[in-house]
Amino acid sequence: MNRPRGAGKAALRIPPSAAQVKVLFAGWRQELAACRKFAPAARNYAAARLMADVGLRVNEVTHLDLADIKWDLGPFGKLHVRQGKGARGSGPRERMVPLINDAGATLRWFVQDVWSCFDDDHTRPGAPLFCSERRSIDGTAERVGNETLRSTLSAAAATHLPDWTERVTPHVLRHFCASQLYLGGMDLVAIQAALGHAWIATTMNYIHVHSSHIEDSWITGQTRAADRLKGSRHEVEPEAGRRQPWHLEGQRAAADARRRGPGDQRREDVRALVRSPGQHQARRSRGHLRGPGMRGGGPADPRTRPARRPPWRPAQDQQTAASPSQPAASPAPARPRPAVTPRRRNHRSLPPA
Repeated sequence: MNRPRGAGKAALRIPPSAAQVKVLFAGWRQELAACRKFAPAARNYAAARLMADVGLRVNEVTHLDLADIKWDLGPFGKLHVRQGKGARGSGPRERMVPLINDAGATLRWFVQDVWSCFDDDHTRPGAPLFCSERRSIDGTAERVGNETLRSTLSAAAATHLPDWTERVTPHVLRHFCASQLYLGGMDLVAIQAALGHAWIATTMNYIHVHSSHIEDSWITGQTRAADRLKGSRHEVEPEAGRRQPWHLEGQRAAADARRRGPGDQRREDVRALVRSPGQHQARRSRGHLRGPGMRGGGPADPRTRPARRPPWRPAQDQQTAASPSQPAASPAPARPRPAVTPRRRNHRSLPPA
């Protein structure tokens, strides 16, 4: 929970709203249809969309390989982040990030329709996911740089989001992702695992701008003060459709009981405690009505005792015990997911909206 000693307080980064980010990517998507270089523009769009959907760091995105996409893991597929931010001595921390928020659809479009524009061999080990236009000595595509993704994201925000005065950086998109996951009902521990934080206090710095516990406490205090101004605590009545607070329940009945005469109260208390002798006699005389084998009755006859019920067995075990020669039915195998491989396209295809 606590952060290590010497850790400075992070700067306050207020991300854009969900509507503003939607306008940004909608304008960027339309720009892909008429841009001069389709492949680099589509790569930058897919990388920025991935950072906004699952909250990856820019260094983690550039170090992803094509084989790091595990399409068959989990209900949505997962990303194997190998170059996560680590400590000084332990090195990079690896983690698995699920492809939530339709991030799998964006990656599937990029791998199938765009990746083949950068490289031809998708089966070679270490093939990068987001390639650069530059070639290495052996002719294979190199990885895209961090500054390339930063500059293109800033230029797209300046073009399609002119009302946003602050800079839009990959780290701001990371804050946006954490805030949207928190507003969607995701707990802090799950957000911490998705973002790769070692301390949950760091995750709290990402979502505190959307937390409303301060406002809720202020509204509760104002309501309590308004109730006190209406009269004494015992005279406060709840509003229509609302339940009275638990600390005020029963106080109205106690006030009414105190208004009664002291003699009536004493007589009611004594009348509730004193019983006639016939009540105890009648209670003791019911013992002869109990049946044999019951508590307080006569001895039970072993011949009338019901037979013991056999132990419960699952339906499959009962069927096996009834017919041991019949083989047990095997569960239906899970349907394998189709492999996502790059393919050549002669025309431009836009990403999913």
